[in-house]
Amino acid sequence: MWSITRIENDHQTHFLLDDNAYGLTRGDTTPWSDTYCVHMVGGETPQVTGQAQSVDEYAQAKVNDTLDIAAYAGAPIRESDGTLFGVICGLDPQEQSDLPRIGTTLNALGGMLEVALAADREHRRLAAALEGAQQESTTDALTGVGNRRAWEQWLERLENDYGELADPTVVAVIDLDDFKAFNDGPGGHAAGDEALRSVASAIAQCMRDGDHVARIGGDEFGVILRDCSTAKAPEVIERIREAIAATGVEASIGWESLRVSTSVDECVRCADAAMFARKGRGRHHDPASSA
Repeated sequence: MWSITRIENDHQTHFLLDDNAYGLTRGDTTPWSDTYCVHMVGGETPQVTGQAQSVDEYAQAKVNDTLDIAAYAGAPIRESDGTLFGVICGLDPQEQSDLPRIGTTLNALGGMLEVALAADREHRRLAAALEGAQQESTTDALTGVGNRRAWEQWLERLENDYGELADPTVVAVIDLDDFKAFNDGPGGHAAGDEALRSVASAIAQCMRDGDHVARIGGDEFGVILRDCSTAKAPEVIERIREAIAATGVEASIGWESLRVSTSVDECVRCADAAMFARKGRGRHHDPASSA
């Protein structure tokens, strides 16, 4: 089996693979600490060995509980800043005495993948800059954040980007609680409009480079959090909730992490369902879970 894997959320996920030995499929994951690759990337073990069980770290790896591995080959794939993107690795249930000869080729392939990754990152950066120049037609006139058209464009791009790179990403849906009271109060719709502007500004201030916020309904907002792991998401979501609360408005927020095995549309539906579930349980919710 040969696989290009993505390392995120402390798991190694099979991203592209050719598996005739183990029955694994795209999206299958293994805890990073259980793998052979964690030792290879750390420089503790040989990159290529035709007798994997003769290497102590490989013989003791927990992945052996589920996979019969007799031969192993791996090379890291790094971002241009040196951080780990993933690993190209090969596994075989049979020992392979001549496997070490592919080490040079494997490293060369890893280097080529790193060059392609850097070029792709730069292409996406330039595309994002162009989008910024075209932003006026996709800006909500009232709040200054993205409008529904922008949201749909961002989701379409996210589907393509995640399908190619699987960068950790979270989608959140935000619905303002009891917002009708603003429009029905003494200030009328003007008070409601001012509250929407304040909320949009509060959310936007929580965004980092690459994140997106859009007003996708009357009092509903959508957020895309790039480079945000499942473990990190509760902290970010809570920060957004507190920023909204500081404007005098309470909100119900549902979120979901993208996964290789699901589509962006499914992720949005799950986030929307989580938001409605929270709204049904009251205003104060634990952000630690997306469900």
